[in-house]
Amino acid sequence: MPKKNRIKSFEGYGHQFIASNGIKYHDTFANIYMSMLLSPAFKDLKHRQQMLYIVMKAQYYGKRKPRQDYKDLYDCDEYFYMNFDAVQYYGLYTKYMQKEFRKDKQALIDHGFIELVASGAKTHTKSIFKYSDKWQQWEPAKQ
Repeated sequence: MPKKNRIKSFEGYGHQFIASNGIKYHDTFANIYMSMLLSPAFKDLKHRQQMLYIVMKAQYYGKRKPRQDYKDLYDCDEYFYMNFDAVQYYGLYTKYMQKEFRKDKQALIDHGFIELVASGAKTHTKSIFKYSDKWQQWEPAKQ
């Protein structure tokens, strides 16, 4: 029988935990591979943009997916929700940093890490994004 990989104590709790907001969460993770970390596209991002991607990547394993709400439209795990309230919770942005959040999301789109599928801006709902592999072909703009 294969041995199940267990989370190490320096990686996280490895089980359900109660966060500072009093909500119980399952401890999830975000795989970030060396090829991405060393890619020109990732290196070109500002640190907060890199952290935003990591927070978005945590949505891959741990949060409610659009496919659970829209089975016919978003049928795989590459689709995920993200909104300003969620990133505030992670401490990346304060309530006065919506402009910076939009700019950082656009940088992730421009660098090929995510695609905006459905904007929730006008309806004040969560936007739907899709992970993308276009970052692998990204090249800096020629000046």
